[in-house]
Amino acid sequence: ARDFYSSLQIAKSGAIRDQANWSIQFSGNTYVVGREGGGTPFKTVNLADYGSNVRFDAGSATEDVNGNSINAVPGSPIVFNSRGFTNDETAVFAYLTNSKNTSFAVGTLMSGAVVLRKWNASGWE
Repeated sequence: ARDFYSSLQIAKSGAIRDQANWSIQFSGNTYVVGREGGGTPFKTVNLADYGSNVRFDAGSATEDVNGNSINAVPGSPIVFNSRGFTNDETAVFAYLTNSKNTSFAVGTLMSGAVVLRKWNASGWE
């Protein structure tokens, strides 16, 4: 979860620095971080490489950070613009779990702030 948090920070800072969109794209339990528009990705991560059955999944969490049903990954890439906001300026989260069924929500708020939250059996902290 901390590495994914770091990847969001990398995408945000890359977008601000380059004055260009940077994204995180999802495919199964793999994600790719890089500047939009082609080129070599900055980083590609396969969650299986971490061991402990780390994966995109709700785990023990019963609701997302807004109290709704959980989609483990966003339906489209998370895209940061040159101001450090997501392109649609909404909160976007991905959910991760491990072999201990510990659940984490990692994402960005409308303000562009990157956050990491842990499920504590009754809510997100």
